[in-house]
Amino acid sequence: MLRTALLAAVLVPLAGCPAPAQVDPGGELPSGPVFSGSGEPSDPPAEFEAARERWADAGLDAYAMTLQRICFCPSPDYTGPFEVVVRNGAVETVTLDGAAVDAERGETVAALFDLVAEAYGQGAESIAVEYDAEWGYPTSIGIDYNTQMADEEIAYRVSDLRPSDR
Repeated sequence: MLRTALLAAVLVPLAGCPAPAQVDPGGELPSGPVFSGSGEPSDPPAEFEAARERWADAGLDAYAMTLQRICFCPSPDYTGPFEVVVRNGAVETVTLDGAAVDAERGETVAALFDLVAEAYGQGAESIAVEYDAEWGYPTSIGIDYNTQMADEEIAYRVSDLRPSDR
């Protein structure tokens, strides 16, 4: 009887859970400059604003890039790496291993900047961002909204960004 009650106590909470999430192998958060916040909303630092301005000055609204999401989430369907094609500032196609996937799996560079700005505005406790020296786009982003909570961190890596025909 006790064994049945213990088994039920363990299994019932799991009954409504989706399949277990997986952490991307090798998926560590970026190691760049880290903002350690107090949990209070703040404005993004000058480095963020300068990088965003460099990106705007580059005028790239048509480009392709590799995007990888690093999180405690289904993998690789959600984590990639994805080949993202952006035209006119919007995600046009997203592929994983050459096969088309839902365009919502991709992000634009502008959306990544918005994500970082939102993290500052929401008072994330740890934010690490590295920027491309030439065009300013984020090459890695690591956000931990609450350092006392496990598995809610999110990170992105952007690589191989190249302008495409407009």
